[in-house]
Amino acid sequence: MWAKDRAMDELKVWRRRIDAIDDQIVDLLAQRFGICREVAAFKHRHEIAVRQPDRIKEVCTRCTTRAEARGVSGEFIARLYDLLIEETCRTEEGLIDHWNGGSGGEQAMP
Repeated sequence: MWAKDRAMDELKVWRRRIDAIDDQIVDLLAQRFGICREVAAFKHRHEIAVRQPDRIKEVCTRCTTRAEARGVSGEFIARLYDLLIEETCRTEEGLIDHWNGGSGGEQAMP
């Protein structure tokens, strides 16, 4: 039993490292969404559509390629970025709706 306890203690070292990376991921996502709110304001001022299919494709391709070069599944990154971009667009659309007198702003703040 002692060996298992020791192994679990050693596992905690890796878990702390993963937790630190998770904290960085969340911090980076918060930064990304902060910039997206600024982009929403810009798009609103200049009457630019929220969804930009060419840009979405560019981001997904760039990130998938980068991931695969680092040994991370491109399929996983594609799914992750589909989710991330969809939430970003939902946030931007909600903010713009709010600024146009709608009620979308409250729901759009991640």
